[in-house]
Amino acid sequence: MAKPMARESAALENDRNEVLEGVKARRQVADDLQAQGALDEALRIRREELLPAFEKLGDGRSQAVTLGQMADILTRKGDLDGALRIRREEQLPLLDQLGAVHERAVAMGKIADILTDMAELNE
Repeated sequence: MAKPMARESAALENDRNEVLEGVKARRQVADDLQAQGALDEALRIRREELLPAFEKLGDGRSQAVTLGQMADILTRKGDLDGALRIRREEQLPLLDQLGAVHERAVAMGKIADILTDMAELNE
């Protein structure tokens, strides 16, 4: 009975490695597109491909980073409301869950920058 479990474990590890390789390649494509100014496609890859892959892998830290990158793209596109929503409603709770104090502080600074850009100086 140990052999089927070992085979199943090896198959799961192979699946995980394939997902990781795919993620690395798609992340590079998204980075390149973003650098070239193809923001819509970079955002789509991060939202529709990378986030679900990181969720499947159980990689909360990479999810939080990807959410931040998505918010950065939205900020660059002028969608400050969308960027603010992602940072407040998705990224911050995930960082809190991870106990990522430094990353949370950086995200709060980015939120402050967005609010400044929105002329919400009191907030």
